[in-house]
Amino acid sequence: VPRRYKELVRYRLSLIHGCQFCNRNNRASSLEAGLTEAELDAMEDFENGPFSEADKAAIALAEQLALTNMGGALTPPLYARLKAHFSDGDIVELAMVGAILGGMNKMA
Repeated sequence: VPRRYKELVRYRLSLIHGCQFCNRNNRASSLEAGLTEAELDAMEDFENGPFSEADKAAIALAEQLALTNMGGALTPPLYARLKAHFSDGDIVELAMVGAILGGMNKMA
């Protein structure tokens, strides 16, 4: 999976989880990966932001993986949305990135 999508998942999760240390570092890492300030500033309302459909699908997956979303799931509509841009292996990789970050956040 290209780094861009991993950074989108990572940054969205850090915003949801509210970790200021993570937000600063993840923002810098996202910018290094090619995301723009405008994109990062639009993350809270990503569906209406300057993102591609693939970007939006990855961010939507992150929202399902968030610690605050106890009922989060890879629903058939979300799977179809992701599948339009990613292989099954890519979807698993994105989900693992989010799961590891969520677990690290919980331990912290």
